[in-house]
Amino acid sequence: SETLYRDEMAAYYRAGAPFDWYLAEDLEAVRARRYKVVALLDCEYLTDDQYATLLQMKADGVTFVFYHAPGYVSQRDVSWARVRKLTGGDTYRTLARHSAADLRAIFRAAGVHVYTASEDVVFSADASH
Repeated sequence: SETLYRDEMAAYYRAGAPFDWYLAEDLEAVRARRYKVVALLDCEYLTDDQYATLLQMKADGVTFVFYHAPGYVSQRDVSWARVRKLTGGDTYRTLARHSAADLRAIFRAAGVHVYTASEDVVFSADASH
């Protein structure tokens, strides 16, 4: 939903670590960049190839931040088993919300450098500056 998106983006900007935007269609590029943390904001539908890429990333040790039922819908059907396999549980039937503090804890646990813990600071990193 738009509210979830707006609230979560505010949390990411205040979490104190840089992040990039990708579409599900770009998961192979995400895997190639070897990110430590990958958030799946709106990935209820995943193709078989996208789902397989996420499972490979999970096996490679990537930490995921999940929002409602990633991979629940595929080209063939709907499946909670597919969600559980990816997430390691079945607690994703509701929309998760993560505060900036929650995200900082996830980032630190995954080995991501957090530049600031102040939620008064909106963090932005740009390679052109």
